[in-house]
Amino acid sequence: MRSLSVILPVLTFLIVLMGSSVRADSPEVELGERLFKDPRFSYAGNFSCVSCHFSPDDRRGYADFEARTPIPRRLEDSHLPQLTLRNTTALIELFWGEKAGVPNLLHSDGEFQTPEALVIAGMTGRNMGWLASEKNQALTKLAQVARLYPEIASSSEPTVTDDEAIQKVASLITAYMRSLEFSKDEQGDFNGSPYDQFLKLNHLPEKPNPGEPSKLYGERLRLQIEGLERDGKLQWISQGPQGERMARHDQAFRFGAAELEGLKIFYSTPPAAPARAHHSIGNCAGCHAPPAFTDFRFHNTGASQEEYDFTHGQGSFLSLVIPEAAQRARLTREELAPFAQIPDPSDPKKADLGAWNQVPLFPNGPDLGHLFGQLFETLCNFIPTCTLSQWRVYENEVLRASVGAFKTPTLRNLGHSNPYLHTGNRARIEQAIQMYIPMGLMARQRRLRNADPEMAGVIINARDIGPLSAFMRSLNEDYE
Repeated sequence: MRSLSVILPVLTFLIVLMGSSVRADSPEVELGERLFKDPRFSYAGNFSCVSCHFSPDDRRGYADFEARTPIPRRLEDSHLPQLTLRNTTALIELFWGEKAGVPNLLHSDGEFQTPEALVIAGMTGRNMGWLASEKNQALTKLAQVARLYPEIASSSEPTVTDDEAIQKVASLITAYMRSLEFSKDEQGDFNGSPYDQFLKLNHLPEKPNPGEPSKLYGERLRLQIEGLERDGKLQWISQGPQGERMARHDQAFRFGAAELEGLKIFYSTPPAAPARAHHSIGNCAGCHAPPAFTDFRFHNTGASQEEYDFTHGQGSFLSLVIPEAAQRARLTREELAPFAQIPDPSDPKKADLGAWNQVPLFPNGPDLGHLFGQLFETLCNFIPTCTLSQWRVYENEVLRASVGAFKTPTLRNLGHSNPYLHTGNRARIEQAIQMYIPMGLMARQRRLRNADPEMAGVIINARDIGPLSAFMRSLNEDYE
């Protein structure tokens, strides 16, 4: 079997070619969904992609609603973790805003640059019951099951090779995942949530102008809303396509005064002197950029530090020894393994450093064609004056900036993706928001290790949790 290094560039080309033009009702998407749900690819024939990313009629989130997902048991690996490292994320709208030839990094730590690479790794990995030593066996079975589908086995060539069968499975499942999009109008603008309808009803800007930073857009939106309020022209949303109540969420289809108060906090940004601010500042759009409410980038909001300190005592994460670039480059896979583990009371070396585990270190300079070169470049953008041409100067800074950093999840349809955070330790939206009260304070006091720069600008209190929760629930929709 040819190396996956040969397959992956071909897959990348295919997905750029297919893009988001594949219709949700196309034969490719329909076949991709069947493959997505087929348990025969797994070791024991009893797990499929849908085992973790399912969508019942009343909770269409393509998640499993577990804090961490149980891993299929194997007697041979009873000593290994029996839960996934992180919470299962929803699959809807993974590819919004993707630029041609530059796909969004996938997994919460940016492990995969292409959806096809994610599909192959997922279908041959621990979530499907396969051991690390069984990679070739898993790939062979993937190809064998794929050829049971006439649409894959039929080819202009006499025989479909293993590589070709694997490539087709990855491309078809990718087409299915790309079809999982939130409702949009003919112009491609989101239109399924009460928030979207509120903006449309009041003729408010639904997204930033080209090149406009999301925080400036938020300020512009707030000023226009305040103008409508002063003139008595602001209109509320009190019902949607299904009437006053949502069909798949236990809430009203509403955007009213409470949701608006949350919107104002959400889009508020720090003044020149935050300590003198007389109102709450969410500073949320710096990471949860509208209209998708994610920037698809990586930020440290303190979730890993919170979980580690809860396990080992307040302040423990600050003293955790984390290798610098030169040392990390010399460590074996086994020596690096503790930095991608759930914190363990019996082993203080175990911690989840997020994107730190994926940052490539280049002994001869950064190769932008490298599978993970995009992650290096993304993190470099967060460091003033950092340039790839001076990669050696900034290598340690980039690595430090990745500690505890995770990809920003979308805030759309949160009602179908709980529990929240990569740790899965927040069951309700209110609980997830509450975390930002102490974390914002810790960032300002420099007690949050590698705090994202935006975190110091989060100045909220317990009174803000209700309005912010109402606003975020206004981003829910009756996803079809």
